[in-house]
Amino acid sequence: MIRTIADMLRALAERESALIEGARIRHAPTIGSMYERLTTQLLEYVLPEDADLSLVAGFAEDTTGKLSGQIDCMLVSGSGTPVPHTDLFKWPVKDVIAVFEVKKNLFSAGLAESHSQLLAVLHLHWDEVLRNPGGKIDIEPSLHAFKQIVGFPAPPREDLERLPFDIEMIYRFLTVEQVSPIRIAFGYSGYNSEFALRSGFVRFLKANMGAPGFSPSMLPTLIVAGNHSLLKLNGHPYSSPRKDDWWPIFASSNDNPLTLVLELIWDRMSHRMPMPDWYDTDLGMEVLSPLLDCRAIKRGKKMGWDYNITSISKAALAEPVARAEWQPHFVNLFQFTIMNALCQRDEIPLTDPLLQDLSVEESKDLNRLFELRLIGQEANKLVLLTRLCRCLITPDGRFAVADDSSGRFSAWTQGLLRERRQRKT
Repeated sequence: MIRTIADMLRALAERESALIEGARIRHAPTIGSMYERLTTQLLEYVLPEDADLSLVAGFAEDTTGKLSGQIDCMLVSGSGTPVPHTDLFKWPVKDVIAVFEVKKNLFSAGLAESHSQLLAVLHLHWDEVLRNPGGKIDIEPSLHAFKQIVGFPAPPREDLERLPFDIEMIYRFLTVEQVSPIRIAFGYSGYNSEFALRSGFVRFLKANMGAPGFSPSMLPTLIVAGNHSLLKLNGHPYSSPRKDDWWPIFASSNDNPLTLVLELIWDRMSHRMPMPDWYDTDLGMEVLSPLLDCRAIKRGKKMGWDYNITSISKAALAEPVARAEWQPHFVNLFQFTIMNALCQRDEIPLTDPLLQDLSVEESKDLNRLFELRLIGQEANKLVLLTRLCRCLITPDGRFAVADDSSGRFSAWTQGLLRERRQRKT
């Protein structure tokens, strides 16, 4: 359903953009205002009617009266203060859920300007949080993302410093991202290919390497230039497992950018309110190409981040890629036995008979469950890394396992049953 809605919004955006161009307005501020209003109208279509959410333009404001720069579009809750004789608002930064910097064309200058504007909102937000910490926050989404990235559960907060420094910083990054405003630079056109957008971003990053404001947590959540996007894999909801001490943090896509926008916003909304039954049950998977890995480093008293760039040729990026359909993991009997036991018991001690005298092949099979982030090790036991593990033997005898917390496994199972019924009729 998310993909269907995103495709409808994309068609609407293309139609309305053509109308804007057809008006032949050459006054830059007016052109900017038209695209900003179009962005607001597109987003208004996807907000639940009974949600305490609004879309406004204006300024984020902290409790001292300090303001951000003017923001093109903000997704907000609660109430704000109208700016006299304008359509703008001043809005408490603690109630700002997402901010959009809107550009007709997004190239290098627009990327730098958007980053600066979005970063100012982030700084305002965290100054306010440090001044007024507020109530307790449920960080379960971050704890789940942590497990999926590093492959084991996070320790109690008081034991975090016992983790290796780079892994501790992943934990802190994920919790920061969960409560920070989503920050999106949205260009209706710009870089003319996925390769060009990737190259422009890498040049921008290299030109500012070592400067304040360019750690992973300070970069935008999503950068859109026409039909191409750069997405931060911040665990909310997109993430990728850590490998060889490097954590994939940015990927590019030539998929519908509005699908990514909706996933980011609706994931954040799901932390605040019940979502419809169809939410996140689409089986289509976004096509993402790795771009940037990172790792936290500490040398003496200095701390920072290293980046590693994944180069992909222009020709490879331009190759058509069939969109993959979501499927559960298909495992063998030994792996299925382990997963079933964990579903029933939550944990398996390493001394359990199931884990004793394993053959070479069984040890490889067990390691594969670790790689898939289905299981992890905590102290001297195996534990599930899923929120809601499901195990199923399909009618054709395959062993399927997956996390069904999103409802995708249930949707896949229903599709399987429909196909079976259709074959019988």
